[in-house]
Amino acid sequence: MVNRTAVYLQRNGWSVRVVQFVWEGASWLDEEIAFYPLIRGREGHDLQELAGACADFWDEQELPDVILAVAWPYVSYIAKQALWLYGSRRQQEVFRPVVSRLGAEVGEYERAGFGGMEALGFADAHFCISDRIADDVRKGTGCPRVFRVYNPVVMQDGEASDTAFYDSGSLRLLYLGRLSAEKHPETILEALAGEGCASWSLDVVGDGEEGFKQELKKKAKQLDLFDRIRWHGWKDQPWTAVDHISALVLASEYEGFPSVAVEALARGIPVIAPPLSGITDIVVPGTTGYLFRVGHAEELAKILSFWSSGLLPAIGEDACKEAAAPYRYEVALGDFAKKLAACAELG
Repeated sequence: MVNRTAVYLQRNGWSVRVVQFVWEGASWLDEEIAFYPLIRGREGHDLQELAGACADFWDEQELPDVILAVAWPYVSYIAKQALWLYGSRRQQEVFRPVVSRLGAEVGEYERAGFGGMEALGFADAHFCISDRIADDVRKGTGCPRVFRVYNPVVMQDGEASDTAFYDSGSLRLLYLGRLSAEKHPETILEALAGEGCASWSLDVVGDGEEGFKQELKKKAKQLDLFDRIRWHGWKDQPWTAVDHISALVLASEYEGFPSVAVEALARGIPVIAPPLSGITDIVVPGTTGYLFRVGHAEELAKILSFWSSGLLPAIGEDACKEAAAPYRYEVALGDFAKKLAACAELG
């Protein structure tokens, strides 16, 4: 997200600098973006040290017009502390708007030790990638400047127009993503083995730890599902591996931003998933997909059974594509740039 956003802003008249507080040598940013690693090595640093390093950086470089505090809630606190240090060295008050940008629910950051609502309280505005996160931040911080933004997704329009991705009658599910415990793909297998689901098959596009994969395949054999599953493995271009899919299925207990769900909707494919943050913004039951509770294979099985029996309303491609429209690369980043420009005027 940072790379795509930075490139878009730079190419549309912004001067962008990416500052990484702690850096371990990995190259991840586009060459055209100015990159400044402050401290090498992850271990042994505290928030005040990071704030001091940021203030030192601004001593050498000009202050920005607006600071986008990406990734952790603590980054908002660090940025404000760095501004205070910078100003105190000059014996003057210095203000620049700090905008937090959250890609996950605040509780997830807090549990990981990256800060929570208290740290976010130092930001002057907040960009949130789901309505649920935005509501939580609005209530938790009391800040009136909380904006919904959209993760930019490249839709590969040419590919989509050449391929028949959606086929409601094929009764083929697609799982696309990493095979790991928190994604709970076993829930999908258990649902496929449920009553009334014998007509469904599953395409699995993705890879994971070898031990987990083998356990999953073993479970598929135990449930007598192996002949109904196509294991495609990892693909550079996963959407080229499939066609005539009835629905994308997710079973995760947590999703930061479900980009694969947006990619599916953009191709006219409904999404069946738990009601996670981000998912509930794009999946409207009966219109763009269906929802079931995390770990409840029987609820997923019931959806599949009712679908194959014709008891659920048919889902149209147009509604799915319309739900994905705000996430299109140019649309999402154009909206982001307008909101960031409005925040820059706070200074």
